[in-house]
Amino acid sequence: MKDFNNDNRLDIFVTATANNSNVGVFIGYDSGSFANQIVVPGLTGSLACSPSCPSGFGTISTSPYCTDVSVSNGIASGQRLDTVTIPVNSDFYVYYASSAWYSSVTGASSWSVSSRINLVRRSDNNQFNNAPVANVISPLNIQINQITNIPLSISDADGDIIRCRWANASGVVNECGSVCSPSNLPPNTILYSNCTIEITGLVNGAMYAISFMVNDFIFNIKTNKYEYYSYRQKILLIQRVHHR
Repeated sequence: MKDFNNDNRLDIFVTATANNSNVGVFIGYDSGSFANQIVVPGLTGSLACSPSCPSGFGTISTSPYCTDVSVSNGIASGQRLDTVTIPVNSDFYVYYASSAWYSSVTGASSWSVSSRINLVRRSDNNQFNNAPVANVISPLNIQINQITNIPLSISDADGDIIRCRWANASGVVNECGSVCSPSNLPPNTILYSNCTIEITGLVNGAMYAISFMVNDFIFNIKTNKYEYYSYRQKILLIQRVHHR
């Protein structure tokens, strides 16, 4: 139970079952009764691999365990942890593609998220790499006709050099579906390599999805060069462009 619509009354939400990832919400009244259930759709399906899944990977569901829900925004959020045992020296991509978007998100008809899993030991310390982490608060509101800078919270447990870039659809896997930035964003939107987004909302009430990748680089002492090692992907939703 939790106050999901910020009216100082307790509400009830029912999390996903084994066969359905939808989330049901019952809004509470002062009388102690509850309104009819509001359903927030969830995810179904499983992760895919490219070029192929290694032995031991199995089938990993993409249905998360719900941790929070916004009734007014029609958004449910959740997390999931699955543990698998795969061979050392495996180097592959995992991805998941679907089409569950707000109908009002600019240019959004499909999406794809992906990550590289690299279990080849690092050349600098002979250890396994820790992928970079990006913590994104989404959705965000921005003001119309005003430049907004959004610093992204990123970190790397190995202390590696981290750089951000736009997701693209022409790599080993399709990283972004129909929301390949910056073509789906307002003109002159910039993603700086230090992981800061600069955006100016030009249409009142517009919504945008920003798909970006976080890469880490290690120094290869044999080649005397920095080499790309792994990445994580995030999608940031700009919920509403509005007047002050």
